[in-house]
Amino acid sequence: KNVFPVRLGARQTWISASDGTSIDTLFFPAKRENAPLFSDNRTMLMCCPNGGVYEFAMYQCHWVSFYTEQGINVMMFNYRGYGRSQGKPAPAKLKDDGERVVE
Repeated sequence: KNVFPVRLGARQTWISASDGTSIDTLFFPAKRENAPLFSDNRTMLMCCPNGGVYEFAMYQCHWVSFYTEQGINVMMFNYRGYGRSQGKPAPAKLKDDGERVVE
């Protein structure tokens, strides 16, 4: 079982794509106490590698910790058709999904 989201305090959420497809996301809130760089609501969007899912990040979760400890939120999402996200992968839809996540 993938426990890194729990260990790092992530919140799993769903975002509705423009066509109604549900996109699975993880939001890691910044650690505001003693954040050396930022105290605002900056957010780093971390995209998965080709064919990957955000669950693979557990093997390199130091990147998430690095940003959250600097006071930066981190958002990850599974592309449509990957992980728990609905739909089928398509380049044009991927662009749209990414834009919806940023909104």
